[in-house]
Amino acid sequence: MAGLTREVARWLLSLNLPHFNKKLQCYVANGVLVAEILHCYYPNKVQLEHYVDGNSVHTRVSNWDLIKKVFINDKLIFKLCASLNLSLNSNLIDAAIHGKFGSINALLTELYETFTRKKVSKEGAAQDFTDYSYQIRLPFYARPTAARTIKNNIKNSELIEKPDMLNREKVVRKEFYKVKKNISPRF
Repeated sequence: MAGLTREVARWLLSLNLPHFNKKLQCYVANGVLVAEILHCYYPNKVQLEHYVDGNSVHTRVSNWDLIKKVFINDKLIFKLCASLNLSLNSNLIDAAIHGKFGSINALLTELYETFTRKKVSKEGAAQDFTDYSYQIRLPFYARPTAARTIKNNIKNSELIEKPDMLNREKVVRKEFYKVKKNISPRF
């Protein structure tokens, strides 16, 4: 629950979710907690027995595909999300699947704002899900090498899910040059 705002934590506690107090990041990453939240609001539309509680990349992706189908196929939920501008975009979902920094809090905050129709003050909520904001505050001599930066920002599950070597190389280069460009000192 670290990092969640008080309103979001109280909302999740009020739903009496069975997986809320245990391994929050794991249960959001595999989609089980999100399915339970949807089941609280739409018990006839979301059947919890279809969601597998597992930690493999395949399980995570298949659970999130089921959640996406609920959002797309059900007209009532689709209209609610469209009217409230629910931004569960693929970038946010991918970041949650791979457990990137800040993605779990952003996802739960989006769901809170959608279902309760209340706004949460977003102080410094970053949507890039990297450690850039931390790196920029460090003095130049304490900043990590390119290899360490890539290790911190690219998760193993991303590489397992997308085994294409060219794609890996592009992602690594993009992260390296982005970090190098933004962190290098200006003389």
